[in-house]
Amino acid sequence: MSPMRFWPLRGGAVLLTAQLVLACGGDGKQPSLPTDVTPPTTRVTPEGGAFTDPVEVTLTCDDGGGSGCAATYYTLDGSEPTSGSPRYVAPIALTRSATLRFTSTDVAGNVEPVKQASYVLPDPDREASEQIQTVRTAPDGSLFLPIEGAFITYIKDGVGSHPLLNDPSGLFLQAERGGPAVFVPVDPMTLTPVPEVGDRVRVTVTMKHVINGQTRANIANFTVLSRGNPVSALLQDVSEVDVTTGGVPPDHESRYVSISGTIGAPGFSASGSQHVQAPLTTVGVPAGSASESSLRLRLVQSVHDRLGLSPGCEVTVTSPLWVFKAEAQPRPTLHASGWRVSDVAVHACPVPRVLKASASARGTVKVRISRPIDAASLVEDGSQFSIPGLSVTRARLESPTVVSLTTSPQTVRQPYTLSVANTLQDRLGVGVDPAAAQAAFPGFVQPAWLLLSEVAPNVPHDRDLVELYVEVPGSTQGVTLMDGNTTLATLPDVEVAAGDIIVIHLNPDRVTPGRDAPASETLGKTQYAASSYTSNYDNAWDFQGEAVGLGSGNRVLRLRDAFDVTRNGVAVVQEGDTSADYLAQLQALQAERVWLPEDCSGAPCTYGTSPSAWSVSVDWGEAFSRDHEGTLQRHRLFNSSGAEDWTLSVPSIGYVNAER
Repeated sequence: MSPMRFWPLRGGAVLLTAQLVLACGGDGKQPSLPTDVTPPTTRVTPEGGAFTDPVEVTLTCDDGGGSGCAATYYTLDGSEPTSGSPRYVAPIALTRSATLRFTSTDVAGNVEPVKQASYVLPDPDREASEQIQTVRTAPDGSLFLPIEGAFITYIKDGVGSHPLLNDPSGLFLQAERGGPAVFVPVDPMTLTPVPEVGDRVRVTVTMKHVINGQTRANIANFTVLSRGNPVSALLQDVSEVDVTTGGVPPDHESRYVSISGTIGAPGFSASGSQHVQAPLTTVGVPAGSASESSLRLRLVQSVHDRLGLSPGCEVTVTSPLWVFKAEAQPRPTLHASGWRVSDVAVHACPVPRVLKASASARGTVKVRISRPIDAASLVEDGSQFSIPGLSVTRARLESPTVVSLTTSPQTVRQPYTLSVANTLQDRLGVGVDPAAAQAAFPGFVQPAWLLLSEVAPNVPHDRDLVELYVEVPGSTQGVTLMDGNTTLATLPDVEVAAGDIIVIHLNPDRVTPGRDAPASETLGKTQYAASSYTSNYDNAWDFQGEAVGLGSGNRVLRLRDAFDVTRNGVAVVQEGDTSADYLAQLQALQAERVWLPEDCSGAPCTYGTSPSAWSVSVDWGEAFSRDHEGTLQRHRLFNSSGAEDWTLSVPSIGYVNAER
């Protein structure tokens, strides 16, 4: 008897074949093999009929003793299935009535006659969608509206120090793919039974309200009609759709979607308690479009830390769309949200590069990589790092993108060049780009500690001035003055003493004779004396900035050290300015813990919170009035990092500010 083989097929069926033992006859010829001319047969489970709940249909192909099943094709719209129709690869989730037509082919090319099965399901989906839409369009306030037969597509946890307002726990209800959806803020553990994704439910909406631009529905009479329903049938790929268009709130709000895109520059910034966000561009919302500013990728901080995403990464997010609208924003910002690591699939990211190296102590060098590092790829003995003239004895991960190296003692200001081996990898297993694996840095110099002390923002021809006060002596090397993401000045390597004053000249005029000096002072405070250059101050170090002024409006000024850490800052506003970009900058400054309060009563500061973004910032609007000649001054030598430190007063550029 020929030995038998059992080949598993999709859906649990088994193909039974006989292994033929071929023997040559006396004439040395092999017997001819039988030709497979019999098409396969496909069994459908269940076989059709009337159902009260969504159903999963399984197609199982069986080719008997033939050549074996090759593929099964099907349609749900009553049309004839062909090789161009959907190929069966997994159980088919049906949530509404449909006629399933199907056929299978075998390896020999035989095609099974088309079969069909009809499934009759109740159609509460349309009614439930209409009920959800009624809730969405109802005026804010108390309601008594039913939602019968919607599915729970997602259940999220509350996140943040004060989650009730901004990021509460709750569940999302939706009845149809592409249909309206609504968020229900509720602690799932307070409901009986405890809800699960895939539950089909009946609820009564008792109140509808819009918070931060998002529609929310309070519920009562929670009833589970059935469990374990597949929500994959509700998932809609909106990568090629401009999801920001439609009504206010946006039509796609809270819908269960899949959206693929690329993370844009400048990358991630703070987005409320325990969240970060970054621009996300898609086919439907491309870079440079009018809608670009209204779509963001928003992640729980722990998810961001785990995934290690950066600008240029290509991702797919699968979750309901979250929405946030500050009071002054013209339209809401939609968030493709990653509340869990499983919500985000990472497809590709830019190759990691060495961005910079900097000596933070005489025996310590910090190295910044453009991508979060796989800790397992870092060799602790430092052998992946070489610095001619120094020995590297230890390497440790200080943050996801920063490696701290222990070195032999460096010579002050001596130039060094660091090289990183390709064996250092990011979290996707990609090694450092050999073409971008080096960084130059000088030997350790004790850094000075600087404080923003005065700002003259309304100088004619944008030749604005920013004054700094030296709290701790040292070098100013590598310190940058930033206006949002714009670099206003990079300070030279100058040894300054405690109590010294530095004046940064923005947009310097080097054309008019005797006005601005040809360069920054590096040899002494009178290197370019005021008697020769009228813009300079003999009592201060005069440094020159970029060819750009401050401008009016809402702004965040920062002083960053040589390793891009914000050491000091000030948030300034003008009454009535509702710049949306300012809110993200203010929240980031607060998250960096250099501006107080850290939030606005537990929520990210916006123009509509209490206190508001205006009230926690310094109003410098009067500095731009025609009859005002004052400057914005820090009136306390100590730094409490808040608006109360600052006032508009008579200019004292080049001199220590008076205490008030």
